[in-house]
Amino acid sequence: IFQSYTAYTPYLDSINSEKFEKNPPDYILYSFRSIDGRYPIYDEPKTILTLLKYYSYRKSDNEFILLVNKNQNPYYNESQIICIEAKLDEWIEVPQTSGDIIVAYPYINYTLAGLVKKIFYKPDPLFIQYKLNNDKTTKMYRFIHEVASNGIIVSEHLRNNHDVALLFKGITLNNVKSFRLTSLNSSDYKKGFKVCFLE
Repeated sequence: IFQSYTAYTPYLDSINSEKFEKNPPDYILYSFRSIDGRYPIYDEPKTILTLLKYYSYRKSDNEFILLVNKNQNPYYNESQIICIEAKLDEWIEVPQTSGDIIVAYPYINYTLAGLVKKIFYKPDPLFIQYKLNNDKTTKMYRFIHEVASNGIIVSEHLRNNHDVALLFKGITLNNVKSFRLTSLNSSDYKKGFKVCFLE
């Protein structure tokens, strides 16, 4: 699946991830883009984490980043920090660590009304917003919670190709203090949910 925004289910994301683990190409061209107001690295989050394991930065321009297969031990290995109970519309603190990227696994469930809407059309969207270390808040990004259960990077608010390039150079920004998930129609989703953090 060559366009990340089409891998919007955990299954499709996992197919892409497995491809890069089992038969990785030597080079990849990556562009920090998405559709529908979504946050680009959340379109296929498991695949992004796999790329961080096996690829490093080679060069870039304003549109694309060239990544090269490292052919060595992975840069990124997960270890669990904590699991907590969180709520929609409330800020969730990102655990502070020694500088590694932090990955969150949010497990959000539909209410009965949300399930019915999913069967016949679609529930109202969820959104994610970040509060940065300087206490400024970002815009809200459309959030596909099903694929986010594959693990999303929450310690980094990436704005462009330059920020993504830093991550593939092994340089972390760690510029996020907290994040929150919200919906315009909260009746579609259960208020409480579990989220686990790994680094």
